[in-house]
Amino acid sequence: NTHWYLAVVNRKKCEVQVLDSLCWNSDRDDLANTLRGIQFHLDLLKSQKLVSDDWKDVDLTEWKITEQLQKAIQKDSSSCCLFMVKFMEYFIGCALSYPITQVYIFF
Repeated sequence: NTHWYLAVVNRKKCEVQVLDSLCWNSDRDDLANTLRGIQFHLDLLKSQKLVSDDWKDVDLTEWKITEQLQKAIQKDSSSCCLFMVKFMEYFIGCALSYPITQVYIFF
C-alpha cells in the first residue's frame, strides 16, 4: 500500500507541483501532512531569523497543489520509485525536459 511520487515546492509560482506516475486521484493527505511539517520548521527558522526575508510570508499549507501529469505513465505496480528519480532528473519547473515512459524506466 505504498506509492512514491514527487512533490516540488515551486517558490516562484507559490505552488506545490506533484508528479505522480500513476496519476492517482487521491486527496493527498500525506502531502498535506508533509507540508505542515515543513511549514512548522520554516516557522521555527523564521522565528530565529535564520531564513532570508524572501521567505518571510511563506505558508506552504496555503499553496495550490497542481498535478503535473494528466494520464498514468506507469504500467506496473512496482516502479514508482524509479519514475520519481527520473522526475527529479528531468522536471524543469514547468514540464519534463525529456519524455518518460515505462519502457524508458527499464533501460
